[in-house]
Amino acid sequence: MNEDNTQKTQPEFFYKYMTADTAEKVLKNRTLRWSAHKALKDPMDLRVQFNFFEGDIEKAKELYLEKSWDMFSQKEEVSFNRAGCALKILELFKPEMTREEFTDNFAMGFDEAYAAHQNIIRKFNEEILAVFTDCKILCLCENPLNIEMWKNYAESHSGVVMAFGNVPNIDSPYKLAEPIRYSKTIPSLFDEESLSDLMSGRIDISSTAYKERIMKAFLLTKGDAFSYEQEWRIAPGGREHKAAYEDIHFDKRELKKIIFGCKMSADKRDNLHKIAANLYPHVEFYEASFKEHSFEMEIHPL
Repeated sequence: MNEDNTQKTQPEFFYKYMTADTAEKVLKNRTLRWSAHKALKDPMDLRVQFNFFEGDIEKAKELYLEKSWDMFSQKEEVSFNRAGCALKILELFKPEMTREEFTDNFAMGFDEAYAAHQNIIRKFNEEILAVFTDCKILCLCENPLNIEMWKNYAESHSGVVMAFGNVPNIDSPYKLAEPIRYSKTIPSLFDEESLSDLMSGRIDISSTAYKERIMKAFLLTKGDAFSYEQEWRIAPGGREHKAAYEDIHFDKRELKKIIFGCKMSADKRDNLHKIAANLYPHVEFYEASFKEHSFEMEIHPL
């Protein structure tokens, strides 16, 4: 599977952009909204349709033949799936087979197996959509100074950003947050290396580890047009399977900061400040603004 292997350090806080009216509801109800795909802004979010393979198929075949020969000739002992077991059985019955004979026999087998796997991708996509169609996710941002997020999700700087984080000794979900992978193309299940591993018996696609990789690719991939969101995501969640969203309670200690937008009216800011100070006395208050002679933003304490 093609993956972005860049490791991102989890930020200390996660930020939720919202309107002033939503902020009041969040503070009073102590809930955050977890959404299914039908409630998300991006119509392709949680609707990923996997490609089967991305790369050079001839290179994948060469790798497959090399790895298969290594297993057959006992250079490797790996046999994780049926293909691997078949190679070990063949080794018992035809130990005298030469590398040339082996290549002639197994090159055609690769082509047939590749065609067969391609034909099941549509069914695979239908099944994975069915599994995750009603799962809920919590969308968060790593940056409280994201101008596009202030514009699109916080009422054009008239709204609020709330900072959430883990609390020791309670089951805070934020430790489970993972960054979104933004991509120009939809993910593929296999590249040259992993397809050759599958065909030669080194990958067990029924294993828990492989299923988790598929799940993460599905839940954590978005089109690069949304890369400005700098999103981290907690998934899957929710119990109301057919609902478009669920408002789920958070521990009041998980709310760390409230940042008011630079265009928020004084009366709305004072109202939210009063509510938050009463219900969340530990919370720190800030206000966002633009730096002097700059397009960049900054926050300062109130």
